[in-house]
Amino acid sequence: MLSDKAYDLFTRVISAAIEGRYYFGNGALWYINEGGKKLVIDTVNNTVQEIPGYEGTMHSDNNVVSNLREFLRTAQTESHEATHTGSSMQYFIDLLVQAARANRVLFGNGAYYVFTKEDGTVIWLNYVSGNRGEVQISTMSKLGSMQYREMMQGARISEYSRQWIMEHDGINITKCVYKIAS
Repeated sequence: MLSDKAYDLFTRVISAAIEGRYYFGNGALWYINEGGKKLVIDTVNNTVQEIPGYEGTMHSDNNVVSNLREFLRTAQTESHEATHTGSSMQYFIDLLVQAARANRVLFGNGAYYVFTKEDGTVIWLNYVSGNRGEVQISTMSKLGSMQYREMMQGARISEYSRQWIMEHDGINITKCVYKIAS
């Protein structure tokens, strides 16, 4: 599985190849320029090292961009799951309400909502299948979040659902979590 650190390194290479700051790459080592510094990114060991003596010509490379994006689209990803109660549960309900206000709720089906945090991380908030007063949270990795957002192609929940989530700062979701009849 590709770690968040490795994902970040690949996105740095992609940005360099798009912006004309790319030198060379062989699938494991990628030579780029960032902020005037010549760097080698090792995507096997997840390291970055400055190499001031490197000689090469910076350029854009659409093939690198295309190949790395395709690699990221198909790479195996992971998510982290946890059950939350009390203040940590309320934190995630508040995140959902904030996401609804910002129109970042991607999906909902009456048992869970999928939304993005401001940083693009995808969160699954399951508010029905748990015990009273708890929610199950799945937080996707950066790679998984990118894959999910791409798959959803800009989809969002309806305006009615957004308003339902936001009503009285999430009172409807809180009622569902505590299994209180409306």
